[in-house]
Amino acid sequence: MKKYVFLLSVISFLGATTISAQDLSNSEVPSIIRNSFLGEYPQATDIEWEKEGDLYKVDFELNKKIEQKIWYNPTGEIVKREEEMSATDLPSLIHSKIKTEFAGYHIDEVDKVTTKTEIYYQVELESFLKEDWEITINAQGKILSKVAD
Repeated sequence: MKKYVFLLSVISFLGATTISAQDLSNSEVPSIIRNSFLGEYPQATDIEWEKEGDLYKVDFELNKKIEQKIWYNPTGEIVKREEEMSATDLPSLIHSKIKTEFAGYHIDEVDKVTTKTEIYYQVELESFLKEDWEITINAQGKILSKVAD
């Protein structure tokens, strides 16, 4: 019964997430946002736009297939930026914290998230013998969240 209730919760969440995000064609994105994006990232490829609430999100790739996401407010200002990065590019403080708190784990994927007020990292950790984790850790090494993956 618990598995059934959990499954229904997950399906409801996914349905709500899908409903709240709306795919947009390039022409549906306000020109102030589109021009701001193209001015900063003229080499972007695989560009996909969505509207999430009152924010416009663009998913795209750069150079070596580095995935990025940017959220713009209606006036064209960047609210949040998320970029895929190599584990080797993580600050040494973050590496030390992960090594201490998650001995026996290796870093699978890393995203760097930047807002106006903070920088944090979303890190997927894997182990062959233990449960995998997805953690969010700030630039000062404080673990903000830890979710079984």
